Amino acid sequence: MEDCLINIKIPSLGTHYVGSGPKKLGLFMSENELVKLLLFRTNFMNAIAEGRILITQNDDTKLKAFNSLVPFKKWLYHQIDYI
Repeated sequence: MEDCLINIKIPSLGTHYVGSGPKKLGLFMSENELVKLLLFRTNFMNAIAEGRILITQNDDTKLKAFNSLVPFKKWLYHQIDYI
């Protein structure tokens, strides 16, 4: 992914750039969707297909590579009591 510039735009957080290179991948998502990605609670490709993440600049090989960096994990339920 070092030859790719990833442009991530989130309305509440602004635009952020990751990496540098001639190939570009642009993403537009909500803050909530970013949290789901960071916690591995969403499938990246399904979020794109469902319209929760929009692609503004596309490079298919980089999109597939980015998808492999964000694996989906099943939810684990934990009960926490506060006293």
